[in-house]
Amino acid sequence: MENLNDMFDLNNLIDRLRRIENDPAAQFEDIEDAFNDMIGQPIVAPIITMPAGILVLRARQVKSFNEVQSEEQISYLPQQLCEKFGRANMPDNPLFYGVLVNRDNEEEIPRLTNSIILSLFEACPFFRGPMIDEEYRAVVGCWESYKPLDGLTIINPDLRENRSGINRQVANGLSNFLAEIEELRRAGADFYSDDEIINFQRYMHHKFTDNVNADREYWIPAKFTFDVLVQPIIDGIFYESSQGRVDDRLKDCISVALKPQSVDTKLHFLGVYDVLIKNDGEKVTISAPIFRNL
Repeated sequence: MENLNDMFDLNNLIDRLRRIENDPAAQFEDIEDAFNDMIGQPIVAPIITMPAGILVLRARQVKSFNEVQSEEQISYLPQQLCEKFGRANMPDNPLFYGVLVNRDNEEEIPRLTNSIILSLFEACPFFRGPMIDEEYRAVVGCWESYKPLDGLTIINPDLRENRSGINRQVANGLSNFLAEIEELRRAGADFYSDDEIINFQRYMHHKFTDNVNADREYWIPAKFTFDVLVQPIIDGIFYESSQGRVDDRLKDCISVALKPQSVDTKLHFLGVYDVLIKNDGEKVTISAPIFRNL
């Protein structure tokens, strides 16, 4: 058994990452070096399983609904087109960004659910700036998992109450993880302290939800996700969306970044929803989604 004094210190890692963030001369390699020191260390966050039958939504802004004629046109980017850092991906390493929906809510999917709204907000840049045109169009792809999805979870540890649906399931995953760690400690195992785990969740939650003004602000969550997804048992990252911090309707939704191979082997494409967004200069109206097969 490791001596407690030799246990990796998560708080020191957070401090180191913050120093790198605040250094205008820092390079991505500095982030890599910091996270590489974690290689071989115990997992820092819970892995939870979403059962088969979960729905995954992913949107795309279009000029015409006819632009999307196949699953590939709304799924993850081909590797050669993944040129930039994203919230959870590094260049040349595309991920499938989506929103999870409980299958229990299947009857709500054709209506305007918060999950559909979140998928639109995540994919359509016109929501994040002045809306000039009178009409915008988007399609929302819908997939169903036919195998369970295993994801490492990042969630705000300071809001554990008043959650619902999938958001509550992810929050409970953190509580269960802390309880399991406490049992390991009682059995004599060394592990991070609860404070370290919660501090790391809080820090990474901000990295996944903060507004971003430059590629370098994606470095930390992208490198963290890359290291997590190297593990074959993990399909993706489950995390709260940055849009949930600015829109109360979306705070109980959960976003996901999945490996392309997990999409190919665990998801079945159902079809797309056509959505029309109208702007009359005073308010924005989102039409009821219309489902169609491709």
